[in-house]
Amino acid sequence: MKEKKKDLPPVVLITGTDEFLAKARAREIFSEWGADTGEMDREIIEADVATQEEALKAIAKLTEALNTFPFFGSKRVVWLKDCSFLAESTVTTENVWRRLDDLAKTIKSLSWKDTRLLINAPAIDKRRSLYKAISDIGTIETYEALSTQDPDWENKAMEYVQNILEENGKRVSEDVLFEIVNRVGADTATLRSEAEKLIIYTGNRDTVRLKDVEEICSTSKQVTAFAVAEAIGKRDLPQALKRLDDEFWSMQFDKDKSEIGILYGIISKFRALLVAKDLVESRLVKPGASYAAFKNQVESSGVMSAAALKIHPFVLFKACEESKNYTREELIGAMKLLLQCNYELVSTQQDKKRVIQQTLVKILSKTA
Repeated sequence: MKEKKKDLPPVVLITGTDEFLAKARAREIFSEWGADTGEMDREIIEADVATQEEALKAIAKLTEALNTFPFFGSKRVVWLKDCSFLAESTVTTENVWRRLDDLAKTIKSLSWKDTRLLINAPAIDKRRSLYKAISDIGTIETYEALSTQDPDWENKAMEYVQNILEENGKRVSEDVLFEIVNRVGADTATLRSEAEKLIIYTGNRDTVRLKDVEEICSTSKQVTAFAVAEAIGKRDLPQALKRLDDEFWSMQFDKDKSEIGILYGIISKFRALLVAKDLVESRLVKPGASYAAFKNQVESSGVMSAAALKIHPFVLFKACEESKNYTREELIGAMKLLLQCNYELVSTQQDKKRVIQQTLVKILSKTA
């Protein structure tokens, strides 16, 4: 959670792998701080550099700026922008590290009565004196990119979209939020873009409906994992294998994806189907109920909470309808086969793609 302007200390570092959110936050802070200063007292030092010499020049400019008194206003604001040399890289030589250590001493020695320092950098070495100096004097805000490998990423993405819509006077239900995230994926820049499209599309209407999402929101190429899960739910073997191939193909463009991550996504789907099967067969929920009615039935049953199961309620809602495509014995058998698949992926030298494909064929084939 970002801090209010009045609570911000004089030194702020914005870091993390979510470039979109980190840069947006840095611009916001610079704008807020700059509103209280004259133009001559706002300085931006570009720090996305390619060589050691450029890094040393940026550090020298920053040191000079920090030791310059305000010209007209009561405060001076300095922004070291898009800094690329605060962690190990080809640019960060021993000479650069020494200068950064000197910068840390400068940060510790300043009174900070009339100066504000903002730094945004994709990464910073936490072992170095600069990180410790910033931690002591100021604050560090970290914005990590959402990853589909995170079991809770849907909830985080939904909260992000909901905040954008509500800030613009739009009400949205949980199932609509889930559909947006289902279509768009985990990229925050794309999520914001789609939310803004919905804000414009709905005009004066204060509610975003599922139909709006279907009519205006794009489907991202990054959400192939959803397509695999959907095909599994339908027990559509050809489609599941096709979407699985798409997942393997996308691995070459996404360093966060792996065969074991793909397998865990499949395991999560079958786990949801097995839980849903229990709910339906125990008559704790009634198939065919609306999403709102389904949530009420689950919550009033006292059996579980979504947080305890780590299954999003909407995922479970869909799984209840899909579970009719499998018997309880088939779902239990599927979990056993997936456990064996996991063992083979981590303990043998077999082709990982082939192992997962063969496992899906065994599970989804109705003649198996």
